Order: sequence, then C-alpha cells, then structure tokens
Amino acid sequence: MSFCYVPEIILPEIVLDDISFSYGSRRVLDQVSLRVSNGERAFLVGPNGVGKSTLLKIVSGDVTPDSGSVISGVVSQCLPDPQTFDGSVAQFVDVALMPLKKLLARFEQVTESIAIGQTLLASEYDQILAQLNCLDAWSVDRRVDETFDRLNLAEFMGFGGNRSVATLSPDQRARQLASR
Repeated sequence: MSFCYVPEIILPEIVLDDISFSYGSRRVLDQVSLRVSNGERAFLVGPNGVGKSTLLKIVSGDVTPDSGSVISGVVSQCLPDPQTFDGSVAQFVDVALMPLKKLLARFEQVTESIAIGQTLLASEYDQILAQLNCLDAWSVDRRVDETFDRLNLAEFMGFGGNRSVATLSPDQRARQLASR
C-alpha cells in the first residue's frame, strides 16, 4: 500500500505564467497565471472538468504544460507504507527521495545538452534550477542525516541503514515516516 503526499515543510513559492494545456483538441487550461508566495496557503475550487487536477499535476511536475512557464518546488511523492515496506531503512529513504533524484538527473541531462549547444532547453533549465533551489536539493544528504539525528534515529544512518524496516518498532517506523 502506498500513499501520496507533498511535504508541508517545503511550501515553496509557486509561479505559473500563462499556462495552457490541452488533452488532444480539448483545451483544459488557457493562459492561467497564478502566484502563491512562500508560506501562503491556496485552495483550488471549481466544478468537475475545469482542469483542477491537471493544474495540480502541472504544479507538481507530473504534467508539462503546452505553453507558459512554471516555477514550483512542489514534488509529488508516492511513499511506501512503513508498516508493510519490505526493504532496508536506506532503501526506504531512497524511495522517499526518488522524485528529487529524478529531478537532479534531469537537471544534469539538460545542463549537458545546453553545454553542447542545445539552447532550446534553456527554459526547462531555469524551471528545474528554480525548483531545485526551492527544495534546497544541494543539501539533501546533510538534511537527512540531521533529521535522523534529531529524531534519535542516528543508529540507522551509514551501516545502520541496512537494517530492515520490518525490524523497527512501530514508534521508530512512525518517526522514520515523519522524517520526510
């Protein structure tokens, strides 16, 4: 069993500028602009079929708009249930960080492409860089270590990461889940 969530700890600025999106010939979003500042809460309300879910997928990076620009540090995550996860603590953390790692890998690909003259990717580069900066991606390893330490789970860093999640107490599993 998995569940999806966006960590509330990371509430980055979200900027959508003239976003348009179509499913085939059906236009769902037409020149939508939105700005949610860091720390603000926003609600998306509307009738069925007007593009609410599509807009959220664009914000999370799961869908690319047909036009417009997106700056968002939101990364959707599907995490395994720590109560039933069949793997090590390190594997659990890897799964939790997979969306960020994929974003970093795409950033490297785009950077390499730009370096060899493919300037058409400059806009994607800017968007990914803004998202990585919002997520403070450059210090993720240090922040994972600090989080485990603050939750009194330091024993599960390094070689302790090989320990099976199934061997953790229910309290340790809950704290591990809270660490994301």
